[in-house]
Amino acid sequence: MLWMGLWLRAMGVTRNKKGCEVGMRESANIAWLRKAAEQGHAEAQFKFGLKCANGQGMPKDRICAYFWLLLASTQLPALAARARDEIQNSLTPTQRATAQHAANAWRPG
Repeated sequence: MLWMGLWLRAMGVTRNKKGCEVGMRESANIAWLRKAAEQGHAEAQFKFGLKCANGQGMPKDRICAYFWLLLASTQLPALAARARDEIQNSLTPTQRATAQHAANAWRPG
């Protein structure tokens, strides 16, 4: 099966931490989603926060998820607040403070 792994890698397919195959297309989609989130697009911030929370196409990162969902919830409170609150409950006070400080200092760019 080693040859199959090498062939998949040559075709641009990698595996995420869960062992699921992630193709170039998904990686490119995540990159574009992150760029849109960084530019201040609220829906992209929400979707990228969910991907961080679930580890879709990237390692699972609850602090990163909380950061993006905090930003999204300022523009889309009805959509992002519930997800933000669920992530918030799984973080320590220090982790929450870190994400909140970063969100307060964040500027689109």
